Amino acid sequence: MEGLSDRVFADGGKCHFLFNNAGIMGGGGALTPMDAVQRVVGINTYGPIHGCLAFVPKMKESGEVGLIVNTGSKQGITCPPSNWTYNM
Repeated sequence: MEGLSDRVFADGGKCHFLFNNAGIMGGGGALTPMDAVQRVVGINTYGPIHGCLAFVPKMKESGEVGLIVNTGSKQGITCPPSNWTYNM
């Protein structure tokens, strides 16, 4: 994300709207291997955080009005069977 924000703001570029979303399906139940759990949580939880960390300081520094929207899917609130890793 840092590399992307560097490219966006290179040569005076601006970001007025950041649609921040990260999500992969991992599925799994109570016996899902921990490496699979960590991969899903790492991307789904920390992906938007990394986006904010990479863009917010540069957006503020630009002095322009900006908006960040962090989204998730309905899958995260419906909790289908055998998909608890995604819904953590």
